[in-house]
Amino acid sequence: MVPTIRPQVLMEPIATPEKVKEALKKYLKIRDECLDPRDFTYRDAHGNIVESQVSGGSKHVNKSGWRKVALAFNLDWEVLSTVMIKEEDRYGKFFLFESKVRVTAPNGRSVSAIGACSSRKPFFSKKKGVDVIPLPENIAMMSQTVALNRAIADLTGSGEVSGEEIDAEWEPVETKQQARTKTGKSKPDFARTSEPAPQPSPGKDRPDEDVPTQADKDAVLKLLFDAFNKGMPKETYLNYMASITNAGTLLELRTAAKVIKDTYHV
Repeated sequence: MVPTIRPQVLMEPIATPEKVKEALKKYLKIRDECLDPRDFTYRDAHGNIVESQVSGGSKHVNKSGWRKVALAFNLDWEVLSTVMIKEEDRYGKFFLFESKVRVTAPNGRSVSAIGACSSRKPFFSKKKGVDVIPLPENIAMMSQTVALNRAIADLTGSGEVSGEEIDAEWEPVETKQQARTKTGKSKPDFARTSEPAPQPSPGKDRPDEDVPTQADKDAVLKLLFDAFNKGMPKETYLNYMASITNAGTLLELRTAAKVIKDTYHV
């Protein structure tokens, strides 16, 4: 069979530079005039959320803003799939959801995008500095939100990182500094640090009636999280978390740790 030889044709733009420039200006005008402050997330130079844009900071469109942009451009979208993926690494078990979406413009042009969200995202796995059980349905919806935000941004030619997506990238600096001021050291992050979790001090060093430090509580919370991954019921997990967080003496903390270890072999 003789191969078909196709003539080489240069890729040409579909419009003049003036028309492309005008179209991009329309998106910026909609973003700046039709969206209100609640449709944005503002961050300072350290990545902390602030009420308005500051010098050296950044501005990111949230879900509500991207939906307004989609409405203005008459875009259609559909969620093609949302899949739960269970993973395990040296820090323990976790899960993530991956969503694939497609957004289509009135002229027929479409963009597909993938968004993912992990159960380790602090927004879902921590509340007031304490580890909590992330709800799968919340993780699934966030993966869809990130995917749709990306697709709308790509289709309108902005390519911006959305407010929901930037949450996973920033690790605020001042929050760590505040933690050092309050506790004398940074609170350990068991999902990221390579250092071993601190263990409660032996009985020979400190009497049982001592007030437990945050490091003591963090160590037992790590045991609790491992036990939950090994099958501890959710209600039991929540009850233990409350008792560990509110433990007034080292004896209470050590008793909880021993029961968790003996029952779930962690």
